[in-house]
Formats: sequence, structure tokens, C-alpha cells
Amino acid sequence: MTQIKQSPAPEAPEPAAATETPPAERRKFLTWPFVLLLAVLMLVPVGLQSFAGVGFAQVLSASMQPKLNVGDVAVTVQTKASELEAGNVVSLVDTATNQKYMHRIIYVYRDAGYVLIHTKGDNNPVMDDARAFVSENQTVPKLVTKLPGTASTFAYVNSATGRFYYGVLLGFTALMLVVRSVLKSILKRRSTT
Repeated sequence: MTQIKQSPAPEAPEPAAATETPPAERRKFLTWPFVLLLAVLMLVPVGLQSFAGVGFAQVLSASMQPKLNVGDVAVTVQTKASELEAGNVVSLVDTATNQKYMHRIIYVYRDAGYVLIHTKGDNNPVMDDARAFVSENQTVPKLVTKLPGTASTFAYVNSATGRFYYGVLLGFTALMLVVRSVLKSILKRRSTT
């Protein structure tokens, strides 16, 4: 009987070790995007309001429940009055009280280049006494979506105090990054001499 000698099976090559990013490089990589994110978060609402006609309004009453609840933030876009129709939710100013309100359009009457808008809150039993009378070319804030439960944060960020502290945070973070860069370059220079 012949014996066959078997050679041992070749060992599988070890997987290449993953190159791990040193912690200092990871921090450097994550720091600047964080500052950029803070700046963008600060500028996006301003840019949207200034250039795109997007507005943000805190919901203060239950007149539009269940569509809009107290504590929500309503997001609106400027829309020509000639494009409005029954069913749209719009933000108007009551000329008697000079107060803004956001209600659903019940009826739109167009005549001679003007639009008469009748509204009612979804949760109100009767139509509003106030009527909006605007030119067809005038723009009116129309609801596009809501940000549920974000009114307190929104109100703080839009307050003078909130903007101040947000600016301080952004400025302090940028200052710390500059100081860190300067200190690193000084230490690097000392270590090479």
C-alpha cells in the first residue's frame, strides 16, 4: 500500500492592517467642519428669508388645530395674491389690531386687479371678521410645512440674546482654532531647531 504524503494547506494571508487615523488628525478633520456647520446653521435661515422669501412664524394659538399646534413653527413662502386659492393657509395682518394671524382661506374674490381674502381658523366655529384686501401682485406668506414643537428653540435663537450667544459660540470656536494653529506651528518650529 502506498502512502500519499499530503503537504499542509497553505495559510491564508493575513488581511492588511487597516490604517487608523491618529486621534489628532481625526480632531483636526472634525473641527473645521463643525465650525462650518455652525456658520451655515446661522446663515441659512437668514438667506432663506432674504433671498428665497421663506419665513418662519411661531404658532401661538390653537385656532388652526390639528393642522398647526401651539409650539409649532410654521414655514411659509411668499406667494402672489393672484395665485392664492381656497384651502391655502396664509399669514395675514388684522388691520384693526395690527396682529398677525395664520388661517385657512375659505373664499377668494378677485376684481379689478385686487384680491379679497376671507379666512377661518380650522378650530374656530365661525369665519374671521377681518378680511384681507390686497393687490394681485402683492405677496402673501403661504404655509408650506411646519416644524412640530420647535417654537421655544426658534424663539430663543431668533431673540437678540440667542443670536448674541450663537455669535459668541461661533467666534470663540473660530478663535480657539486660530490659537491652536498658532501654537502648533510654534511648537513645530521649536522641535525642528
